[in-house]
Formats: sequence, C-alpha cells, structure tokens
Amino acid sequence: MTYANIHIEGGLFPADMLDRIAEPADDIPGQAAKDFALAAGARLSDEIQRAFSDTGSHWDSFSRRLARSRESRTTLTRQDWAAKLFETLDWHTLQYQRASIDLDGAQFNISHLAHDAEHAAPIHIVGIDQELDRRSASSVRSPHSLVQDFLNRSEALWGITTNGRKLRLLRDSSR
Repeated sequence: MTYANIHIEGGLFPADMLDRIAEPADDIPGQAAKDFALAAGARLSDEIQRAFSDTGSHWDSFSRRLARSRESRTTLTRQDWAAKLFETLDWHTLQYQRASIDLDGAQFNISHLAHDAEHAAPIHIVGIDQELDRRSASSVRSPHSLVQDFLNRSEALWGITTNGRKLRLLRDSSR
C-alpha cells in the first residue's frame, strides 16, 4: 500500500508492518482497544476519529496564530502545535530542557525529553520554518543529526524530531 504522508527509511518500521496495522484486526498484538487503555465499551475507531478531529482543530488554530503573531516561530510550533499534538496522543509527560545536556563532553540542545526518568527519549521540536536536515545559523548540527548523535551516545533507544510539518521517529543506530 502507498502512504501519502509516511516515508520509511531504514529498518525501524518495515513497510509490511504498516500494511498490517492499517487493516482492522484484533489479532495483531497491540492493536486491540484494550491495548490503548480505553474505557470499557469504547471503540478504538471512535477514539482515532476524535484524535484526528482534535488534531485538525489544533492545526487550524496554530496556522491562524502563526499568520498573525510576532512571537518566535519556534515557540509557536512548540506550544501551539507540537505540545497539543502530543497531548492529543495522550502523551502528557514532555519535559522542557532549559539547559543543554552533556554527554561524553558533547553538548546537546535537545528541546524536550519524553519524561523525567533516566534514559528518556529525546523529543526535539524546532520552528516550522527550520528544515530537519539542515542546521540553522545558531546550531552546529541539523535537528535530525542532533537527535541521532544523542541517541548514539546515550542509553535512550529512540527519539523524535519535528518541525511541525514533519515528524521523524529515530532509533539508536550507527548507520
């Protein structure tokens, strides 16, 4: 199956896995309503539709604010879009990092961690106008390579980087 908004690189998610997930089936591990801690009697398809509708509303609000605000595009992307997207997906534990993280003498200006526990996944959110594969004037590395290098040096297994338009799931990898 072809996916208009998903581009797979590497081996983190084999393409056939997405095909299996796309087919409604309770026999695939992790795809039943009970696996999402839904209330008794709640339908997974209803929850997916609710999340999709909420996300569309957040995007519309973010787009309007982006068009008229003088606030930093990075702040707007983080607070008015990405944080709300993660909350819609029931991920309320993002921890903003005020200072850079030191690993083996290298500094990592990762914007967030998934939670405050040891080996938390890095979640690096940049402004909507920042490309994920290009460094900005104020940084040494691109957002993608910043998160990848962090993963390769830390005990975290996976991480995310996003500019609001693209969301990349990365895994610890030497390739």
